[in-house]
Amino acid sequence: MQLRRFAAVAAAAAVWSACGGGIPASLVPIVAPAQRAASVPCAKQTCIYVTDNAGQSPHPRDDKVLVFSRDATGNAAPVAQIAGSKTHLVYPRAVALDTARHLYVSNYTPLEKESNVAVFAPGASGDAPPLRTISGPATELQAPSALSLDRAGNLYVVDSYGVSSGCSSPTQGCWTVNVYAPGASGNAAPIRSIRGPATKLFYAYGSAVDASGNVYVADGYHVNCCVTVYAAGASGNVKPLRTIQGSRTDLAVPVGVALDSHGNVYVLNAEGSPTRSVTVYAAGAHGNVKPIRDIVGQNTGLYAAPAGIAVDGSGRVYVLQSGTGNSISVFAAGADGDVAPVRVITGNKTGMANPWAIAVH
Repeated sequence: MQLRRFAAVAAAAAVWSACGGGIPASLVPIVAPAQRAASVPCAKQTCIYVTDNAGQSPHPRDDKVLVFSRDATGNAAPVAQIAGSKTHLVYPRAVALDTARHLYVSNYTPLEKESNVAVFAPGASGDAPPLRTISGPATELQAPSALSLDRAGNLYVVDSYGVSSGCSSPTQGCWTVNVYAPGASGNAAPIRSIRGPATKLFYAYGSAVDASGNVYVADGYHVNCCVTVYAAGASGNVKPLRTIQGSRTDLAVPVGVALDSHGNVYVLNAEGSPTRSVTVYAAGAHGNVKPIRDIVGQNTGLYAAPAGIAVDGSGRVYVLQSGTGNSISVFAAGADGDVAPVRVITGNKTGMANPWAIAVH
């Protein structure tokens, strides 16, 4: 089951209509892709990163990481693209960046049974080989679905071990968070793992780590399940430190989670009527609590399959949608209610064919 691949519930025109809240085209300078790439050194300033794949395609160029300027809008071409045989990108899925802007990309191919995490240099572009790759039986990587890093550089990989273990029930805790040491490379074993029935991890699709090292996981099962939070350094079959769950939370199949600089929790919900939603909770939220903000409604343009969420240092919210309308909707800091995004990145020039995950740094 792939919760991240829901069918769109409205035509792509609904997403296009949201573009009316963006920057007028007449005010956007026309810049050639090469010139724009030179003017936006993503190794040193904020950019938007999107993994994109074309399924089991035999062509390396179909598996890529697209990089957009933080101010991109409309039918904007990426300022950079990581693609080619040297990149070893094979069905790239999750994406994350560390404090130095090293780019982490998980690869998972069910047919070839290949699972790894590739790490690229800050500002990497073109047919660039990874600096290092975490791969091999000792890594315990199965189907990595989300990546996040703490301030010390530890890498947190949300993964499923249900297929190999026979785990099939949410009461068994079929998913795991494997943690790898800073600089981990090759056939490196995790330094610890959060795994087991007490964790309540089942269909976990998004993760984030706060400034204290607490780990947040968006868990989309059962239907309106939860966000589970694990204490810094948690290991083994441990209970969550706290859980956001219940009828008052407005959660509807959470598939992504992100944090802002104040520790507020942003959750991307895959279901809803008439639109998908982003629910925001105060730092330290616990239990059956109401969100402090809800981005939901016709004007949001959140109709297509939700693929990922990110929040930048200024509090702007980025929602990646896949399926019928491949797009990135950018909402203003503090956005609440039935509001239109301030801009939408969508169109054939973006190169988005099957976008899977998003990160902003």
